[in-house]
Amino acid sequence: MNMNIMKKAKVILESIDGSSATLKSDGRSFEIPQDMLPGRVEVGDNLFIEIKDEHTELQDQESLAKEVLNEVLKEE
Repeated sequence: MNMNIMKKAKVILESIDGSSATLKSDGRSFEIPQDMLPGRVEVGDNLFIEIKDEHTELQDQESLAKEVLNEVLKEE
C-alpha cells in the first residue's frame, strides 16, 4: 500500500484554449479548467500542482489556523 498522502509535481503550461488549459509533465499532457490556473500565468510557465487526500488537507488547515492563532496571541 502506498503511504504517500500528498503528491507534488512540476508541470509546464502547454496551452490555453478557451475554457481549458493543457499541462505537461514527464511527457504526458492533461487538461484542467482554465479557471483553476493561478492569475498572471503564460504559456510556457512552470507550475506546481499538489494532490492531497481530504484528511491531509484538513490537518494542514488546522495546523495553519493554530499557527495564526499563536502569532495573534503573541502580539498582545
